[in-house]
Amino acid sequence: MENWKEKIQETVATYISKRDEIENFLEECLKELEQTPFNYGTSWKQDLISPMAWSVKVSIPKIGEVDIVFSFEDIANSQGEYNSIGVWEKQFPTDIKSAIEGILVQKIIKELS
Repeated sequence: MENWKEKIQETVATYISKRDEIENFLEECLKELEQTPFNYGTSWKQDLISPMAWSVKVSIPKIGEVDIVFSFEDIANSQGEYNSIGVWEKQFPTDIKSAIEGILVQKIIKELS
């Protein structure tokens, strides 16, 4: 019966590691966005929807605040390919920072459209 406890602990450790990695890259991306000459302000917090979802606010001069939420699922779906029968097969990205950048761009543009 000890095996199930080890499995839970292993899953928790993996979760914490992935979450921390994603949050570090998110923080890095938002700092880069703040350092642009456009005077963007940013903030983020873990979303209440899921332990693997994040709420991001981007303050844009002359527009206001743009609120977006993205999840682990968004990151996981950001890379992949269509198989031979046309079904999308997701592959967790090896470059998480680029995936987060792409998601931020996509979601901000969608909010402003």
